[in-house]
Amino acid sequence: MPEGHSSIEVTVRRGRRLRRWAVLLGVIGLGVSGLIGGRAALSEPEPREVAVPVSLVAPMPGTTVARRAPLSLVLTQRGALDCVQKTTLFSRVEWETKLTYVLPEGAFVKKGDVVASLDVSKLREEYGDEQVDVMTAETALAAAEDALLLQRIDNENLLASAGLKKDLTALSLEGYTAAEYPYQVRDLERQIAAAEDALHTARERFDFTQRLRTKGYAQAVEVDKVRLTLNQAEQKFNDLSESLRVLEKHQHQRTLKALEGDARTAEHNLTRAESLAELRLLARQRIINSQRQRLMRQKQQFDWATRMLAECEIRAPHDGQVVYAQQRDAVEPIGEGVKVKFLQPIAVIPDRSKMKVTVRVHETQRRLLSVGLPSEIRTDADPRRVIRGTVAGFSQFPVTGRFPNYDLREYEVVVNLEEGVELTPGLTARVDLIAASKADALQVPFEAVTEVDDCHLVFVRQGTDVVPCEVTLGERSEDHVEILAGLDEGQLVVLDPRERCQDAIVSWERSRRDVLQSVTVLGE
Repeated sequence: MPEGHSSIEVTVRRGRRLRRWAVLLGVIGLGVSGLIGGRAALSEPEPREVAVPVSLVAPMPGTTVARRAPLSLVLTQRGALDCVQKTTLFSRVEWETKLTYVLPEGAFVKKGDVVASLDVSKLREEYGDEQVDVMTAETALAAAEDALLLQRIDNENLLASAGLKKDLTALSLEGYTAAEYPYQVRDLERQIAAAEDALHTARERFDFTQRLRTKGYAQAVEVDKVRLTLNQAEQKFNDLSESLRVLEKHQHQRTLKALEGDARTAEHNLTRAESLAELRLLARQRIINSQRQRLMRQKQQFDWATRMLAECEIRAPHDGQVVYAQQRDAVEPIGEGVKVKFLQPIAVIPDRSKMKVTVRVHETQRRLLSVGLPSEIRTDADPRRVIRGTVAGFSQFPVTGRFPNYDLREYEVVVNLEEGVELTPGLTARVDLIAASKADALQVPFEAVTEVDDCHLVFVRQGTDVVPCEVTLGERSEDHVEILAGLDEGQLVVLDPRERCQDAIVSWERSRRDVLQSVTVLGE
């Protein structure tokens, strides 16, 4: 960029800055409220004062003085006394039965004392039947487990027999092919060789005998005898040769097939025995599982009967006093011989040694609540007696208001009374919740503070003028508010400034807008 242009820009910027500072100094010189300007431009706001002539203030019937005094924030509500621990005793027998015994109403009981008893005649018979059923189921389960053990032994024997037969057939096949068949062949061949030698010898002898017969040295009988011997030798040779042919061509194949079939059958029988043994074990195991489930159901029934028998005696869970339960639809009052149904309330045992009060607090006061907050309780029956208490808890979500203001949102607060105080449940009491307390706090009445454009203002009278001052608020009581900054002790402030200082409020708002506009121009 050329140097000329940059120097012109610097000159223009300096002119703008000088004009902005001139405007700001002019505004400050006019004496308008510097409070808003200080809050926007500085990190720590400082209250500024704008003097307003008394002519702008309407006739003021009352003022007050800002003073230091103890400030206690007390939330006062009303509620009814109740017991912290209150137990309702029900009939837990799962059918309609009768009360055979019940303590008189108002009687004091200790923990574990019998409050009421129910009829057990029907239940005792049911209890005995369930006990017999449990014993029967246990016996059946034991028998099934013994049968499973015997089945395992039978399976072992069956598998051992099938395995032995498989091994024997395999050995028979191997022995036949490797030893028996070759031995039979060699034996027949040896016999054939011997028969062939005998046949050859018989033929030579027959030829020799015939020659002798021709020469007249042998008779015909001798020739016939030698011929017979030759025929026998030929027959034996032919028989042995045929036996060898039958063995090699037919008998060997048949025997081999038979032995192989026996081996396969034995192997299949072993596989079948294994599967059968597994199925038998599975069947026995299913029987055992069935018996176990049956026993479990019987035990559940027996436990139920035992529990019902125990529920026939209703005992006090803690110390207290017997109060008969009230029911709208009850035909007869609670007493001996009266029929009661399942889960019907019979009596209530309140523990009067620990009492509480439940009150409601408006949603705007929710921030003041905390567990352990001290409180004072006064009953309407004895308002001069002060009972100490602490906040034990409060609801996390608001509850709907009571009739007729259903749109109201409140929080329920439970206040526990100090231990050792025995009062009658149901008494109405006033509860003072001490939410905050300061021994020395600068305070003014609520009527002296007004809110204008998110700023809290008080109007201080200084001689003949009224000056608006912005203040910082602290804790609040029912009628006073703490002033943390912006006001000094002893200053006279106007009450109800909205009605009495309307023109002063308008003047302060106009001055605030002028300052905001000046600050906006300066920021640009």
